[in-house]
Amino acid sequence: MDDSAKEHIINYYQSSQWIYHYFCYNSQTLGMHFGFWDKYTKNRQEAITNENDTIIKYAAIKKGMKVLDTGCGIGGTALRTAEKTGAKVWGITITPQQVDLAIKYAQKRGLENNVTFSVQDYTRTDFPSNFFDVVIGIESICYASPKTTFLKEAFRILKVGGKLIIADGYLGELPRNNEEKEIVKDFKWAFALSEFISEKDMRRQIKESGFTQIKSTNMLKEIEPSVAYFANIGKKTKLLCTAAKYIPNSYVQAIYKNYLATKTSAEGYKKGIAAYYIHEGIKL
Repeated sequence: MDDSAKEHIINYYQSSQWIYHYFCYNSQTLGMHFGFWDKYTKNRQEAITNENDTIIKYAAIKKGMKVLDTGCGIGGTALRTAEKTGAKVWGITITPQQVDLAIKYAQKRGLENNVTFSVQDYTRTDFPSNFFDVVIGIESICYASPKTTFLKEAFRILKVGGKLIIADGYLGELPRNNEEKEIVKDFKWAFALSEFISEKDMRRQIKESGFTQIKSTNMLKEIEPSVAYFANIGKKTKLLCTAAKYIPNSYVQAIYKNYLATKTSAEGYKKGIAAYYIHEGIKL
């Protein structure tokens, strides 16, 4: 990941952390993700727990395993994994503020001996080869450009037989007209993304990076209520969010960026150009 792209990502998350705190997670889930809904899900926090538990299930994480959460945010998934399975979990992110918060939450839950957080670039980690049983990335691998920079590093640090699990958003269909191209362009700018690729392209790059037994599971329906939830907040606060664009303060301008992110997510979903998948791969 080049320094310029890294700086944009760090700035986005540091200036947006307060927004995520008020609108995305609570002190239990600490989840900065869309979450997965089913007919039993009552609210977004339950959806976040569902997503974490789905990843744990897909990865078949058990006590004694070594697990890496790449792009771990403030530690929600890593802490849930350690609490539920007894696995030893590492979490890495390039945002120092997130690591500070994750460490505090681990200490509050008495998990500081089970979960380790550090500031690292997931395309160039300091972990030894053949170290982890599982590497996961939830809505974070979208920032790798190209994706193979992350995938090859994940392959290196996984043990033989180790599993890769990625849950993320993609293009379902390539933009067909200027309106759809503008939606994708605004979405990338709002989330500080260097690229936004198709699900088919992601599958190809996973294979090219050495993984086998690749599986793709469409989870777009499961995130739809969260897409609608965020879009509804954006609609209700549109005037305030739009005005924030013109105030020369990154923490205030983050209001506009996140408004635009929620707006374009909903538009992409409605027009059929958005996709959300869980990808699995094995290192053999």
